[in-house]
Amino acid sequence: ILSVSIPAFIAYVFPQGLMLIFTLLHFEDTTYFWLASAVGAYLIMTTLFTRNTNRSILQSIKLQAQNNTLIEDLNNEISQREMLISQRTVEVKKKNHDLIIEITERKLAEKELRENEERLRLALTAANQGLYDLNTQTGETKTNPEYAMMLGYNPATFCETNQKWLERLHPDDLEPVSNLYKAYANGETPEYNIEFRQRMKSGGWKWILS
Repeated sequence: ILSVSIPAFIAYVFPQGLMLIFTLLHFEDTTYFWLASAVGAYLIMTTLFTRNTNRSILQSIKLQAQNNTLIEDLNNEISQREMLISQRTVEVKKKNHDLIIEITERKLAEKELRENEERLRLALTAANQGLYDLNTQTGETKTNPEYAMMLGYNPATFCETNQKWLERLHPDDLEPVSNLYKAYANGETPEYNIEFRQRMKSGGWKWILS
């Protein structure tokens, strides 16, 4: 500290130098006086010449301390990010597991639905019953061959739509069928069960229980 700060060095050396000079003069020995003067001059010269070097050393020590602090902060940040990545990884694995379960359950449900549809088709075929399946959202319809043959059409060329179904409906049956359909769609009645007439390909009418 004394070699870096000149005021501190002077404050430290000056009183001792005065005491040394006073002691040497008291004994009237010039040899010791010049020796003390040489030592004092050496201390002053050494302080002046090493001042910049000592400052550089202290600056290096400060920079090293700052670097150590920065490295510690970076290590802490890296540790926090690693913990966050680990947590996110666990969350992603859990979501993937849940997604796999959901996909598996959906495939099983689709398989069961296909099996039920096939059983229904076989049952209707065995009973010689027609199938008319209407998608109320898209207006698409599905029928089985027995449905087409029931109305006198060739199943290979028969194409059913909701509009064609309405066109074949007997005019007297249009209102009761529409009212029951609306009531069923709105949840006002628990089942859709009605008899109506459909025009066959030959022009005649066939009573159908739906």
